[in-house]
Amino acid sequence: MEDKVKLTMLMDFYAKLLSESKRQVMIDYVENDFSLSEIASIKNVTRQAAYDIVKKAEQQLEEYEAKLGLVERFVRAKNMLLEVSEGVDEKTKQKIDKIIDNL
Repeated sequence: MEDKVKLTMLMDFYAKLLSESKRQVMIDYVENDFSLSEIASIKNVTRQAAYDIVKKAEQQLEEYEAKLGLVERFVRAKNMLLEVSEGVDEKTKQKIDKIIDNL
């Protein structure tokens, strides 16, 4: 899985487990696509400090995933639904697609 996509998914599942300050930095970094320099400017820290916050938060998110495995289970379930949808009629396929979209 591409790093940015994986990080986005980790944030979707585990962001609320991060401290408020780390969560906000990660929202700016992942969702708002801010650069480390922009984050540093907003937080009044050095670029290196912003980088360290991002890396520590990423590590924390990876640890949550290693322990809980929610992203992996989600991806596996989605892939199974996609596989099932390949061999069904159009109406059933649309229903499965709606389920996938709502996940």
